[in-house]
Amino acid sequence: MKMNRIAENAKLLVMLMMGILLVACERLDIDDAYSRHDYTLAIEASTDEVLLDETTSGDVALTLNWSAAADLGFAYSTSYYLEMEPSSGSDKGAIIEYVAQDETSKSFTHEELQELLVDYWERPTGATSTLNVRITSNTEGPRVIIPEVATLQIKIKTFGPKPFLADQLFMRGTAVGEEDIEMTSASGNSNLFMYTGNLSAGTIFFPIIYGLDVMENAVAPLEDGGQVTTSPADIQVVELTEAGAWQITEENEYRVTINLSTKQLSIVPAGDVLDLDALFMSGTAVDGEVEINRALEDENVYAFRGELNAGTLYLPIEFEGERMLSIVPESGGVQAISDGVTIGFGQAETGSAQAVNHWEIASAGVYRIVVNIQNKDITIYSPETDLKPKVVSWNNTVIGQNPYTAPITELWMYGGFNSWSGDGNGFSGFHDDFKMTQSMANPNIFVYNGAALPRTTISDERTGESQTGSLRFSVSNIHNNVYAFGSTAPAQRNVSNGYFTVDSNTPQTLVEGQGDNRYAFFNIPSGTNFVVVDVENLTVVFDTK
Repeated sequence: MKMNRIAENAKLLVMLMMGILLVACERLDIDDAYSRHDYTLAIEASTDEVLLDETTSGDVALTLNWSAAADLGFAYSTSYYLEMEPSSGSDKGAIIEYVAQDETSKSFTHEELQELLVDYWERPTGATSTLNVRITSNTEGPRVIIPEVATLQIKIKTFGPKPFLADQLFMRGTAVGEEDIEMTSASGNSNLFMYTGNLSAGTIFFPIIYGLDVMENAVAPLEDGGQVTTSPADIQVVELTEAGAWQITEENEYRVTINLSTKQLSIVPAGDVLDLDALFMSGTAVDGEVEINRALEDENVYAFRGELNAGTLYLPIEFEGERMLSIVPESGGVQAISDGVTIGFGQAETGSAQAVNHWEIASAGVYRIVVNIQNKDITIYSPETDLKPKVVSWNNTVIGQNPYTAPITELWMYGGFNSWSGDGNGFSGFHDDFKMTQSMANPNIFVYNGAALPRTTISDERTGESQTGSLRFSVSNIHNNVYAFGSTAPAQRNVSNGYFTVDSNTPQTLVEGQGDNRYAFFNIPSGTNFVVVDVENLTVVFDTK
């Protein structure tokens, strides 16, 4: 895009000019004949609302026209500065351009405005922004002249996918009633909205207010008319006029949760919701009480893996210092475990759980227990059904064995993101600070949850191009020639490296093996401090928590 971007220097120049002007005003007697003239500088736009269109990217979308400042005679010369900036502000600041005296207009194509708003000012796609436009005169001559200023505002909607973003989220439909109900944004998570209250049998969908898009978009089901179940449902963001709805089959008090980060909706009876601060195991299958820890990859999941005795098992729920309720079999009574099968669970008074409401562990051994408090389900794995780590084979050049077969029990981040800096505990470039933790809930999931990852900028060894925050994943830190998980970017050993820039927290595809994928990197987003790798399903999520 041909834009004379002298943003910062020009901004400083204007500020300096205004400072000199103010000082000059203090020293000079301003001539009223010139300083109180009739201002003539004006600016107008070809339209005050622009809808950008990718299919006509090269066509003119907006033209700005302005008239000259007042003519003060041959003794004065006048120049202009054109300034543009989103009204919401931006870390990049305004773009300021010098305008020649004989210029009276400037045009922008759809592509140029899209690049300005999305790439430069980092506004989301599919959203509306207000652009502040200002033109300022600078008159030089024998007397100090107050600058003329003309301004206008233009609404511009970028093209691209609808953003999963909301400042406010509402419920609408026959299940809600005649008036929309606003949902509550969760403290500390602007992408999580909740509501607890009565809903009738009927339809429900969720209008969005984001920025200037006053209820233009809505959260809706992937297919219109789907019935609400206790399981989370996938969502999409669409035009409000095109939004379908979910069907609630019976009147009840519900808790409604929409997570725009995970792109899921949950509507469950309020009585089924678990309020807990901690979760424990109790009964004769354990020695005393053992806490079940929250899974690193999902705050709604609690997981345990360890030795259990043959005996009784129930899960006390601690809330506000009390353990009044326990998780027990859904239908009550004494039951054998549904070995390796995910089932619903119920709640009962902790005092009765040991006697009449619990599971029976048939034999001692190493068990895995996974509890999802949002879905209200539990999976108990015996040694026979327990999840196993993924097994892979590669040419182990360190010990000279091909093929070398081993389960994946460790995973490291590796790349230029930290300047290939190691800690001496493995091959150069590996650092234990960036070793991932194997999930207790699933041995094929590895998690990093800590300080923001470095995003060092390196020069690619083959092209010389700058790449920021590049990394991939390795199953060992002993050698770089190892089984690895890279990005989908094209790469070829000894020919070219590949880089895939990640700009959201949506799952990205992994490419596994000991081939060219080792040279295909992810360029991670700024502030990334939460990474989840699934080596079985070959996905990775980079996020900020």
